[in-house]
Amino acid sequence: MKNHPSPARMAAFKALQNAIDGMPMVERDLLLDDRDQALFQQLYKGICREWGFLQWILDSYSRKKPNDKIRILYAISAYSMLFLDKIPVHANYSEMQKLVFSLKLSSFESKYLTGVL
Repeated sequence: MKNHPSPARMAAFKALQNAIDGMPMVERDLLLDDRDQALFQQLYKGICREWGFLQWILDSYSRKKPNDKIRILYAISAYSMLFLDKIPVHANYSEMQKLVFSLKLSSFESKYLTGVL
């Protein structure tokens, strides 16, 4: 089993983080094959379109306001579960765990994200 997240999900995470930080996304810097590029586009554009809805759901299950990394990871996972029918929930969950591991989130953040999902 490979322990690296999919390139499309990692690219979506970085692009969303840049968007939150006010930095532009430069697509030519992404080195993705056609399949990953299609998933990246679907994730990035869909999450941007549904950001308010996804954050409303997260906030309704949170007592405290989570940091931006958690918000982005939640958005990627929740969007995939709610809007991408071709990706099974167990595969989506596995990819989220790989992202959490690769971003070196704390045990608390990992458990928090798992609990909310």
